[in-house]
Amino acid sequence: MAKKKLKPPPGRSASRRPAGNLGWWLGIGALVLIGILLVVVSRSDRTGSDIVRELEAPTIGDADEVTIESIPVEPFDRIDEGDVIFTASADGETREVTSPIDGFVVALAFSEGDTVETGGLVATVQTGVDFDATNTAGQHWHTAYGVYVCNTWLPPVGEFTANIHSHGDGLFHAHPLSNAEAGRNATVREFFVNGGMSISETSLRYSDGNTYRSGEVDCDGEEGVLQWALNGEVMEGDPGDLVIGNGDVLAVAFVPEGEEFPTLPPTTPQLPEHGVVAKHPDFQASEGEAGEGEAGEGEAGEGEADEGEATTTTAAEGVTTTTAPGSTTTAAAPEGGE
Repeated sequence: MAKKKLKPPPGRSASRRPAGNLGWWLGIGALVLIGILLVVVSRSDRTGSDIVRELEAPTIGDADEVTIESIPVEPFDRIDEGDVIFTASADGETREVTSPIDGFVVALAFSEGDTVETGGLVATVQTGVDFDATNTAGQHWHTAYGVYVCNTWLPPVGEFTANIHSHGDGLFHAHPLSNAEAGRNATVREFFVNGGMSISETSLRYSDGNTYRSGEVDCDGEEGVLQWALNGEVMEGDPGDLVIGNGDVLAVAFVPEGEEFPTLPPTTPQLPEHGVVAKHPDFQASEGEAGEGEAGEGEAGEGEADEGEATTTTAAEGVTTTTAPGSTTTAAAPEGGE
C-alpha cells in the first residue's frame, strides 16, 4: 500500500512554508546570540577578578630602544600599586615603571643591562580575588593525603605535572603560577582532576584504575561509604571542595557507615621532609623515625601494626604503604624535595 502524503492543514498553503522556516531560523539565531553574550559576560567577569597587566619598555625621547638599569623585584614577589618594577634609561634620561595594581610579579622577560625596544614587554604583574590568601600564586605548599579502602591504605598517586601536582610521595604539591589554581581554587578536586582522576561526596576514581562508590564497595559483606577526615577530625560534605592548606592531613576512606577509620595516612612523615609541620594532632615527627599512627594501625597513634600489614619507614628511605595483607608497596621519596 502506498504511503499517504500528509497535506498541510487548512489555511496553510505551500507558499507560506518559507515564512515558517524563516521563523525557525530566527529563533535559532536568537539562541546563538544569547549564548555569545553569556560567554562575553563571563569572560569580562573573569578578567575583572583576575587581572593581568603587562608592563612595557617606556618611550624616552626619540630613542627606539631603552636599557634596563635595575629590576628591584623577582618573580612571585608581592607588590603594591606604585611599587617600582624596573627602571629604564635612554639618552641620559632614566624612568621608573611602577605597578598599576596590588598583586605579585608573574614574570620578568629581561635582566638588568639588557636592551629592549620601546614598547617591548618587560614584566607581567597580576592580582585577583585570592591575592590575600595564604596559598597565593607563586608559593609552594604541601598537604599529606591517603585513601583507605575497608582495611587497606592504597598506594599514593604516581607522578604527574601540573600547578597542583604529585611526586608519587603521597603529598599534594601546590605550586600555582596564577590565581586560576591558587587561593580558594586550590582544591583537592583540582589535584585529582590534574592527575586524570575525580572525587565527589560519594565516589572516587583513583589512579589504580578503580572507581569506588558509596554503597558499592564490599567490606567483608558490608557496604563501604565515602567518609573523610581533615587533621584527625571527621568532616561532612564533598572532600573535593576542600582548599589545600600547608601541613594539612587528609584521609579519604571507604568503610561501613559509622565505622571509625584511621585518619593519619602513612605518607604524613613526608611533610617534615619538606620543612612542613603536620597539623594532625596524633602525628609526632622524630629524627630518623616516622610519626605515630601509620599504615597498618587500626586507629591513628594507637597500637602496633596488624599481622600481615606494613608499617611506615622514614621518608628518606621511602614510603611504605599497606596494599594487601602480607604485601607492601614502596614509593621512593622524590629527589630534591620539590
